[in-house]
Amino acid sequence: RHARYRREPSLSEKALLPLLKAIVAGGAQDDLARVLAFVQEAPSEFRLDECQVPCLNAIIPWSRKKFGKTPAEIAHWLATVRQRLSDVTRHQPEPPADWVRPAEVACKCQLCGQLNTFLADARNEFGRIAAREDLRRHLLDKIDRHLCDVKHTLDRSRSPFALVFTKTTGSYERALKQYESDCRLLQSLPATE
Repeated sequence: RHARYRREPSLSEKALLPLLKAIVAGGAQDDLARVLAFVQEAPSEFRLDECQVPCLNAIIPWSRKKFGKTPAEIAHWLATVRQRLSDVTRHQPEPPADWVRPAEVACKCQLCGQLNTFLADARNEFGRIAAREDLRRHLLDKIDRHLCDVKHTLDRSRSPFALVFTKTTGSYERALKQYESDCRLLQSLPATE
């Protein structure tokens, strides 16, 4: 859920719907159960939004039209996906109540320690860390990599220059966006028979 850029569907994701249709058409329930178990055990390879929900939305009407019913294995998959989405949409994310932000920069250097301390500070919206250029680049790389809830400017008024930080609500905004997306996915699922 920390993906900053939308990735292309994997070959596995692209192949899933035709594979499921072939298995259902062939009447191979054991194979269908094995494939669906594999799909559910690999949620990062078969994402709900880009793969599982679209497959369910395609295969259920297809199987009902072609065979007059939905195979039990697919109905179980639908129920599992519906439950997973119901669980993650049970509570809407709340905006932060203070200035504490996730402080999860996984680096043990002094500057990253200062950043984590600043992020965990409930009272301060603003902070600054003075450092030479290579260390500032290191810090900015860690901020980008860990999606820290800060924006920054460079204060050049004295040497060494300082990064001036302002806390943001990025984590909350990403969580809210994911929540809204999951709500839409849940609403888009086909009805059970």
